[in-house]
Amino acid sequence: MSVSISWNRTDSALVGSVRGRIDTNNASIFDGLIKTWSRPDEPSLILDFSGVSFISSAGLHRLLLIAREYELSGRQFGLCELPDPIQELMEISGLFRIIQIFDSYDAATGKPSQSSGGKDTADDREGSNESFNIKLIHDKFSDIAEYIIQKHEHVTGTSIPSEKLEQAHAEITAGLRDVDADMEIMLRDYRMKLFHIAEAKLNKVLEE
Repeated sequence: MSVSISWNRTDSALVGSVRGRIDTNNASIFDGLIKTWSRPDEPSLILDFSGVSFISSAGLHRLLLIAREYELSGRQFGLCELPDPIQELMEISGLFRIIQIFDSYDAATGKPSQSSGGKDTADDREGSNESFNIKLIHDKFSDIAEYIIQKHEHVTGTSIPSEKLEQAHAEITAGLRDVDADMEIMLRDYRMKLFHIAEAKLNKVLEE
């Protein structure tokens, strides 16, 4: 699934209603859509995530860069209407400490949506009911490493020396591979347990 954004300008902000997935394959497209519509003098940018079904670490990295750009220019950037799994990911990744997250569209904009198409309902959100899969994939570990490094530099206001960057990337990706291998084993054991329990319950019923 691709990513798309429908735009609406209120008195106080440019509001983008994002739909679809934001992953490694289209994170640059997501970034381009925002840069195409947002103006340098835009006082505030709010992204409505109610229609987002998935965001990868590459997407988190893009959000971090946008937040940095707006902060440096004294402007506001925020998110609203996050589905629970994505809200949880924002908390796990620490991005909620950097980007202002509003509980609702009204809280973010100060008034109800006035877009011509109206606010999306739960039934209209394409892909909103997809299962949220945050399983790590080996060739995406570099995205996570880049996000963590950028977040550290943003929070601390310092730049990591170039001689340390390569080592940091290598150490992070190696650590993630170890965790991923452990999770694969745990997942396999979990699946086996599910089938064993199901079979045991069936046998119990048949023996009664």
